[in-house]
Amino acid sequence: MNNSNITSLGFGISIVVILAGGLIYGNFNNQLNSTKAELQEIKKERENLISQVKEKDEEIENLKNTIGGNKREIEEQIEEIQQWKQQTRTVANCLEGVVAAISYASNENQAGALLALAGVQEKCQEAETIMNETKNTNSRRQSVETGN
Repeated sequence: MNNSNITSLGFGISIVVILAGGLIYGNFNNQLNSTKAELQEIKKERENLISQVKEKDEEIENLKNTIGGNKREIEEQIEEIQQWKQQTRTVANCLEGVVAAISYASNENQAGALLALAGVQEKCQEAETIMNETKNTNSRRQSVETGN
């Protein structure tokens, strides 16, 4: 090969390298731009997901507050029911003693009647207190309902 062929060959190789480099750069640049666009889209999706997570966290917190309020109401109702049950037992014990005393008295057993009444005297005093408290509570409720 002569010098001019080598120069032409070198020049041709240089042009091919430059063209290939340009094509590779163009392809790389297009891929880079495509990747940037995909990255922007992923960032938007991420921000959207973060926003949705915050909304769900707020919903969960609201539900917890609602459940907590309901739980307190339920616990208060359970406590009221338990108090009512205890009060009912107290009144029932008093009434059982009174019924026993009446039974003794109807059989002309005054001693048995007095003993039966003495045995439930404390329960009947508690029952009277319970009945008075219930009457007062009902009066207050009625006043609130009627606006007095």
